[in-house]
Amino acid sequence: MSDQLISLAIDNISKTDFETWAQKVLATTEGIGFAPTGGIHDGGQDGFVREIEGQTTHYIQITKQKDTRTKVRETVEAIRKQRKLDQLTFVTSQVEQNRDLLEAKWGKEFSLRLRIHDRSWLLVRASLDDTLK
Repeated sequence: MSDQLISLAIDNISKTDFETWAQKVLATTEGIGFAPTGGIHDGGQDGFVREIEGQTTHYIQITKQKDTRTKVRETVEAIRKQRKLDQLTFVTSQVEQNRDLLEAKWGKEFSLRLRIHDRSWLLVRASLDDTLK
């Protein structure tokens, strides 16, 4: 399937279906440690990466919301109300220019390690795995 068709699908699927699809993508990249969660009232997380030992501190947020910065801030606040948060992987249906700079700036602002996986990242991952198309 072409990137254009995958983009069209991302634009037209529901938030829930996008979350489910993105969780499948993350399962291929994060490996066996990835645990999907989510749903309504999920406490700001749609998954987490299990630690070999100790408390989980790496959480995942998946969104189709257009304002990435606001959603990152809301997610950090929601997770930190209940959990320790050291790393956030933020998956968005949007294209984020200069992701590396945003990760550094917002990571420092929120005192955590931030990874942003945007539409461009999702398209590359989907092109590498036929089960994701």
